Parts: sequence; C-alpha cells; structure tokens
Amino acid sequence: MSFATISLKRPVTTFMAVVGVLVLGFVSFTSIPLTLMPDFSLPRMTVRTEFPDASPQEVESLITRPLEENLSILNGVTGITSVSRAEMSDIVLEFAWGTNLDTASLEIREKIHQVRLPEDSKSPVILKFNPNSAPVLQIVAISEGLDFTALRELADRELRRELLQLPGVAMVTVSGGDSEEVEVLLNEGQCSRFGISAGSVIATLGAQNVNLVGGEVMDGGIKYVVRTLNEIKTPESIGETVLMQGQGGAVIRVADVASVGRRKAERRQATFLNGIECVEIAVYRQGDSNIVETARAVKKRLPALNRLLDRLGYRGERAIKLQVVTDSSTFVERSLKEVVDTGVMGGLIAVIILFLFLARVIPTVAAAVTIPVSIVASFNLMFFGNVSFNMMSLGGLALGVGMLVDNSIVVLENIHRHRTLGLPPAQAAAKGAEEVTGAITASTLTNIAVFFPVVFVHGMAGQVFGDLALTVTYSLMASLLLSVTLIPCVVTVLDRGLPGEIRGYGIARGLFSGLWKVTLGGAAKLFSSAAETLQEKYSVLARGMISRPLFTLFCTALVVGTTLFLSRGLGSSLMPEVEQLEFMVRVRTSEGTPLPATRDRVNEIASTLKKALGSELESTLASVGYSSWGSDMDRLDGENIGQVNVRLANAGGSGAMARASAALGENPGAETEIKAPAIIELAEPIEVRVFGPDLTMLSRIATGIERRIASQPWADGVRSSMIKGAPELTISVDRDAAAHYGIPVENLLTEIRRKIRGETATDFTEGEGKIEVVVRSSARNNGIDGLRSLTFPWKGNSIPIASVAAIIETPGPGQISRADGSRMVRIISGIAGNSEDGASRQVPLSVAIADVKGIIANTRMPAGYYAVLEGMGDEMAATVDSMTLALALAILMVYIVMASQFESILDPLIIMVTVPFSLAGAALALKLTGQTMNLVVAIGAVMLVGIAVNNGIVLIDAANRLRREEGMTPAMAAAEAARRRLRPILMTTLTTITGLLPLALAGGEGAELRAPMAITVMGGLAMSTLLTLVAIPVLHAMVTSFVGKYFPGMANSLSDEDDLFDEIRNGDPLNSDPVSNGIQSNGTQSSGIQSNGAQSNGTQSSGIQSGGTLTGAGAQPGDGRSGNGPLHCSPGGLDGSGELSDNADMLGVKA
Repeated sequence: MSFATISLKRPVTTFMAVVGVLVLGFVSFTSIPLTLMPDFSLPRMTVRTEFPDASPQEVESLITRPLEENLSILNGVTGITSVSRAEMSDIVLEFAWGTNLDTASLEIREKIHQVRLPEDSKSPVILKFNPNSAPVLQIVAISEGLDFTALRELADRELRRELLQLPGVAMVTVSGGDSEEVEVLLNEGQCSRFGISAGSVIATLGAQNVNLVGGEVMDGGIKYVVRTLNEIKTPESIGETVLMQGQGGAVIRVADVASVGRRKAERRQATFLNGIECVEIAVYRQGDSNIVETARAVKKRLPALNRLLDRLGYRGERAIKLQVVTDSSTFVERSLKEVVDTGVMGGLIAVIILFLFLARVIPTVAAAVTIPVSIVASFNLMFFGNVSFNMMSLGGLALGVGMLVDNSIVVLENIHRHRTLGLPPAQAAAKGAEEVTGAITASTLTNIAVFFPVVFVHGMAGQVFGDLALTVTYSLMASLLLSVTLIPCVVTVLDRGLPGEIRGYGIARGLFSGLWKVTLGGAAKLFSSAAETLQEKYSVLARGMISRPLFTLFCTALVVGTTLFLSRGLGSSLMPEVEQLEFMVRVRTSEGTPLPATRDRVNEIASTLKKALGSELESTLASVGYSSWGSDMDRLDGENIGQVNVRLANAGGSGAMARASAALGENPGAETEIKAPAIIELAEPIEVRVFGPDLTMLSRIATGIERRIASQPWADGVRSSMIKGAPELTISVDRDAAAHYGIPVENLLTEIRRKIRGETATDFTEGEGKIEVVVRSSARNNGIDGLRSLTFPWKGNSIPIASVAAIIETPGPGQISRADGSRMVRIISGIAGNSEDGASRQVPLSVAIADVKGIIANTRMPAGYYAVLEGMGDEMAATVDSMTLALALAILMVYIVMASQFESILDPLIIMVTVPFSLAGAALALKLTGQTMNLVVAIGAVMLVGIAVNNGIVLIDAANRLRREEGMTPAMAAAEAARRRLRPILMTTLTTITGLLPLALAGGEGAELRAPMAITVMGGLAMSTLLTLVAIPVLHAMVTSFVGKYFPGMANSLSDEDDLFDEIRNGDPLNSDPVSNGIQSNGTQSSGIQSNGAQSNGTQSSGIQSGGTLTGAGAQPGDGRSGNGPLHCSPGGLDGSGELSDNADMLGVKA
C-alpha cells in the first residue's frame, strides 16, 4: 500500500501529523542558535601569562619558551604560536578537529604546573577563546561628575565581575580611566647618607602593615578572640614608619628619606567616545559560544547594571551612563534576516511563475503549501543535527525554495491527468501520486546525491559545505514526503468542494470571474498562449536540428567555447569580501612619544574623520596606548600607539574607507593604516612567515620582503610583527668592578629595578578597595643623568651605580613572535582594489599569491633562515583540492543514480553533457557580475551538477518511452520528446531561477556571501537548459541510431531494459476495475483504463490518447456525463478542458 493510499484513507491522521511536525518545527526554531557562518574555526586555547614590567626578551626567555616546550608534547596539538610582548605572553594552542577542549584544558593545566616560572610573574590563565577574535561588544562608561579614578575602579570591581558571570563570556577587559596609588618617592641623597636601600624600605613597610589573629583567651567564662592590629590606615601613617635607629639613638623614619603622597598611577591607556574621555569595557566570547546569544545576554544585563549603579549611589551628577558602541551580533542578525526575506520573496515569485504555467488556483495553492511546510519540517532535523541558523544553512533553504515545488508539480499534473480521464477525486489522487512516487524519488535522489561527497571534504570547506548540504537535503526529502502524502489529501479535499468538472480557473471563475479575467487569470491565459506558440516553434526547430546533427553540435560547441573564452581571467579568492558598517584606523607616532602627545594626535585624526565622513559617521571610539586591530594577537601596546574605531550610520564601508584614507593623507609624525574588521575568522589574505634564530637578521630579511610586497599595486596595509619597541637604556654590569666591591650582580640589578620601575611594598584598605603603596626613587624623574646618579648601599658604603655598570641607549623589539618552537616574523598584507579602467575592483588572491611567491624566491637568506607563504592562500589551496574532489565525486554519484534509474550506460553519459554546459554558464554569469571563484561559488557549482541533469533526464526518458511504446524512430522520438517536455522543463527551470533572483539581486548586510552562490546556480541552469534543449535531442538521436545500426544486439538488449517508470507502466493500479474507473470500454485495458482501441495517429499509449480523439462507450453514471459521444481532447490540456495534452504530459518526470 502506497503512502498516497494510506494518507487518503486516513486524511485526519495525515493532517494531524503535518500539524505535529509544524508545531515541533516552530519549537525547534526557537532553540536553534544564530551564527553568521558555520563554526569552522580550529579548536584553540590560549595560555596567557602576565609578567609585570618585563621586556619582550625577558617574557620570551622566562615565560614563553619554557611553557612552549612543555605544552608542545600535548596530545592532539597541531600547532603552537606565541607572541611575547612587554609584560605579557600569549601562547595559542591549535588542536585537531573534534578535540574535547575540556579534557585538553586539564592536560594544559597539568603541563603548566610542571614549569617553574619567575616569582614576579602571575599565574598563567587558560582562556577558552581565540585571541584572533574581536570583542563581541564594546561598552563605554561615561560620567560627567565622577572622576576617572573612581570610574575605572568601579568598572574593574563591579561591572567586570558582573559581566564575567554571564554565559558565553570568556574575558572582559577594562581600558582607560585612572587608577590611584600611594607613592613613596625616595630621596637619593638622604638614602645614600643613611645607607638605606629601596629593598629595606619595601621590606619594612610590608612587615609592619599586618593584622594577625592572636588566638583566644578565657576570662571569667568568656572566650575572647585576640587580634593584633598594625595595618596602615592612612597615607600619612606611612611616613611615621620607623626604618632604623641612627647614630646617637636617632630614629630614622620613612618621612626622613622619602616623600609620601597619593597620586594617580602612571597612565598607559586612554579612551574617548566622540572626543569625550570614558572607560571602555570589551567583552570577548568563548570559542564555542554563540555570538548572538552572548551579546543578547550582555545587553539584557545592562539595565540590571544600571540599577546596581543607582543602588551604589551613582546618580544625579555622579550618574554613570553605559553605552554599547560596537555590537558584532547586529551584523549577524541583519544578515540572516536578509536571507530570510530574500527566501520568502523568492518563494512568492516561484509560486507566481507556477500559477502562470498551471493557470489553476487549486494546484498552485497545493504546491505552494509544500514550501513553508518543508522548510518548517527541516527545522526539526536541523535541531537534532546540531545545525545552526547561519548564512550557509539558511542560504541552502533559500536556494531550495524553487526546487521544493518540483515534486508537487509532478504529482499534481499526474492527478490532473486522471481527473480529466474521469476518475473521481480520491481515486485520481491516489493513482496519480502512486504512479509517480518512484519517479520523483529517483529524481530527488539525483538532486541530493551531489551532497554525499561532503564527508570527504575537510577543513573550512567541509565545515561550510556541511550545513548547506544538510539543509538542502532535509528540505528536499520533506518536500518528497509531502508530495505523496499531503498533496493528494489537499487536492482531494479542495476538489470535492467544487461543483462539476475541474477546469479553467476553478473556484476563482465562479467568485471573481470578471476581475479574474483582467488580472491574474488574463495574465495566465496570455502566458499559456505564448507558451503554446513557443512550443510549436521549438518543435519545428528541434526537427531541423536533428536533421542537421553535426552542424547543431558544432554550433553548441562554439557557444560553449565562446562562453568559456568570455569568462577567461576569472579571479579566485577564498571568501568574498564583506562590506560592513565600521572600519578601524591604526595610529603610530614616532617611538618614545609620550601618551599625552599621542592622545592629542589621535583625537585630531578622529576630528578629521568626522569632517570627511559627515552624516555618514555614527560614532568614533578612540583608544590611546594600544591598538587591538580587531584581534588580540595583532595587538600593539605603547604610549605611541593609538586606534580610532569608526562606526558608520549607513552601508557603504569601502567608499567611506577610501574617503577616510584620502582625508588622512600624509600625517607628519604619525603613520596611519585603515582596515575593516574581519566578520569571518579567516587567515590574512597574504601572510609570509620568516623563520630564524637572530632577531636582528630576522628583522633585516623581513624588512626587505615587507618593502617589496608594499611596492606591489595590490598591496594594502602591509605590516610586520617585528615592530620597534620604546627606546631602551641597557645597563651592562662590569663584573670585575662588582667583584672588587663584593657586590652580587643580582642584588645590584634588583635594587636598580626597584628604584626605577618601583615595586609595590604593600597596600591598605580604603572603603571596599585597596590602594597600592609603591616605592621608587625620585632619580627616575631626572632622565639618564638621574639613572647615573643612583647609588647602591653596600656594607655601610654608598656605591655609585655608574662605577660598576655602563648605561647604553639601544632600540628594543616591541614583541617577539614564535611558531612551532622557532622565532619568526609575520609579514601581513591585505589586497586592495585597482582602478586601471576607472572601475574599482579587487585584485584576485591568486594574482597576489603568485607575486609573493616570486618575491620569496628572489630573496637571499643565510643558512638557518627561510620564509614560507601561508595565510589565506594556504587555506585556499586546501579548499581547491577538497572542492575539486567533491565536484568529481558529485558527478560520479549523479551518474550512478541516473544509470540506476535508466538501467543504461549510454543514456546517463549523454545527460552528463549538461554538466559542462552548466559550468560554462556559471562562469560567464560570474564574469559578467564581477564575481570571483571562491568557496561559496564552488558550493553552488556542486549543487548545480545535481540540478542541471534533470532536464536531460526528462528529455531522454520521454524519447525512450516513445521509441519503446509507440515504435518511433530515434530521430522522431527525440523530436517529439523535445516538443512534449519543453513546457515542464521551462516550468521547473523558471521556478528555480526566479526563486533565486532575490538572493542574487538583493543588497543589505551579508549580500556578498549570498549572491555568488545564487548567481552560479542561475547562470549555470539557464545555460544548461538552453543547450540541453538544443544538444541533448540531437545527441540522443545520433547515439541511439549509431548503436542500433552498428551494435544491434546491444540496442535490443538496452531496449528491453526496464526504464525509470516501470512502476507506472506495469504496476497494479489502484481499483483497476473498468466500472470503478468511471470509463466503460469495449476493448482492451491498459493501466486500469479501458478503451475501444482508441486511435491516436495510429498509436495507443497506456490508454492515454495523444493528439487525437478518444472514442468509446462514454462515461459511466456518476461522473456527470452520459452518452456514447466522443470525448474530445485538445493539445492544451493543462486547464482541464479535455485530454491531457502532449505538451503537458509530465508523467511524473521532474525537471
């Protein structure tokens, strides 16, 4: 018993099952996360270690290298990269796909504990986030009446803690504002006089600022807790602390050798929103968390934080305003909304095209219902398959909108055929659906077979391709099931509600006859008339082409060759460039520039940008003292570094960036770079890694390569990880002189560090916070001369530092990068557009890669030094290999499915000719629209293989049936099949193409990721349809005639094989009794319909008359007709007015 029969016998059950699927689908819809793209980031974990006041070389030697050596032996680690910068080490561990990061975290922690790190360093922190990611949210705190010291303290103490508790948040950083400290500023002369060192002051203050529990005492049956209180309560009490007893019993206190006072800690960062100073709070998400859900959780907590601030007394003049400046999730949500909107629009257009062909309301409505039901049903499978809503998964649903009605069209047309032959609604629905179930199943398998090879596609291509493959497969399988269950029920229910014979425009004729005829009905009639005219003209053309096969095939080859010629020079890239509403400007002043001067320069640049962009500008967020460049691993720190984040009010990022670059021009004393943030976490377009042991030689080689890359016309924003740090004063100890005085070198250097850098001796509690007490020498304020004037108390003497050490001014690196245990320098470049012909377009990545390979090959390097090209080009090469394999396997899978359908080796080979037709059309469409070959296009090309062959299947199956059942010659069969199948081919092709039209043309955020795939499928399908209608009939006639003439045994063997529709021709139809079929016959019976040997130009096919008149005993009682008169049939039988016409006889073949 077929699905259709079961559903018709239990219609309520069928409808309830559909309702249940819809309800579960909507529930699943609310639980599926939103992301911009599938998660194709390698599993990464970051080990971050802070080493206060350490130089990059010290961080590398004392922190990074020991940790790298121990972490490199972890299981599953595929790569280790690190950056050692002043005061901080970041080690990024990349793991193999599928690694459990929770287990890896435990193993990392164990390896860290085996490494002995400097006492001054902080404990390493394991971060479950990718430092290449930009923050999800940037929030600023602004207050007009609160000083920046209190504002920074509040952000650090309260806001940061609250935000870290939210799900999905990995890290929260606070920048800007002031912090407070108590400074003990040593007088070098007094310290030298009394022989007091900085170390002794630090030790004394730490020892005397203490509270201890002294135990318990019993007295009179009462237990008392004894506490010893000696903590510092005010800065003034620090000056009264006794350091030593001098000669003559005099007491030497801190105030005698130092000045004590509260001061703002030395500022290293500052943040400004639209020129107003503020405190910035950056929120980073965990690597496996959902960007939209994380952002929503943070934004949802902001009102609660405002209430918390109000309870803490920050109101009125002290009120604090929290404002979200940048939100990465808005781009994701807007992009996905655009996909949904374009998908809905595409579905509506496809339904309109379908109605123009069918010219009937009921079948159109029934077919249209399958689109939303199939999509909602797919949500269930997406939920259980852990597929998120992203550009690829939703794009797959949008791409499949036009194809979702194909199965329904086939079923509806076959049901309509049986109704015109007189069967009652239920029997016509059951028989019509049952006959074509095998056909539409096989045809659907052809469409989804191209997605089987996705299991062999690895890396980023596999991750991106996987979601699209799953959603297209889910929706097509749902549409297949609905077409053989829901469609028969819907048609039967609607059909029974209509009086008389179904034809014309159905219920609309009775209700809105006049209006109908001049609007949709009239349009459908004109469209149908035009289609019939086109069909007749094509019939004449097809016969002419078949009569001149060589000329026809030559013209076809010429068209394909010309198309490929016009498509030459199609560039390639990994992913399309995405235009956004923001960009960043990095500012770098000369080395050694103090923070206030850099601040002024950065604010000037922000003002320049405001004037240049005018109303396009929404906000500017200026940071001084660091530049993250959208990535924590690409972060620069220093008082001469700044960044301006520009937020635009309207789309037009690339044009705004160009205007901003022109406005900035040359900036004396400052270098500027402009870059758009990376929405998709990809490698840099161009990345050259230079490896070697010596930093000086590495810098020299990298500088040469960087200069050559920067000279290329396509180079944009070329930069190197080998940046200059602040100027350094190197203290080189004379070991002989130190030995003469008996001074241990370590003691000498520690004293110098304490006096210059300062060291926290202790802290004291004030309110709910703690204030550090820092000891340092006043000589640090006197520059290099002050450094030379330092003394070192030793054994009752004060020894000048200059007598035992030399002070040398040298440059130092800003950071040291490493990869897989070796030092390296990264040279990074973007790819700019050129405008040689006046039109700006991006240079293909392949061109840039070839240029860089030439630069590396021509660079001479000493032994032990080498350079490799990585970045996006490396990933693109792997992607090309994977997608080439996927395309080849897709073609093979489609061939296997078709060979199984036809039980033939030759017919599928003929049909496979449509594949190069479609690929040529796709290439031309991409060239005309200015697209490049990329991963999104490659996915569209793989999909195209499964779609394009369906037209060939339609034609060859019809030709085979005509030869077998009506005894036509190969040429006659090919010509007649082309005429009959033109209409269904055009119908399914136009519904698919028009369904994709909004995806290809619509703008909005993320359009660059949607359009290439739609353009690929549209261009390829249009070209393959045109050339299929020309070449396939000719090729089939030629090959069949050739085989029949020279290999008659093979031809006879093939002709005896069962074809795709054996279940239609030879199956046992439902209720085959002639009376129950509603037609009484005096002749033979074929497929359950009896006739009196009705003639059709001398042929008879399955009891269905083609192009002639069916005469018989007439209709049986109950069908509304009587008599023995002829049942007239016209060629245009789509409107139900007579026989199923030749041009509408789809017989379950899906185009």
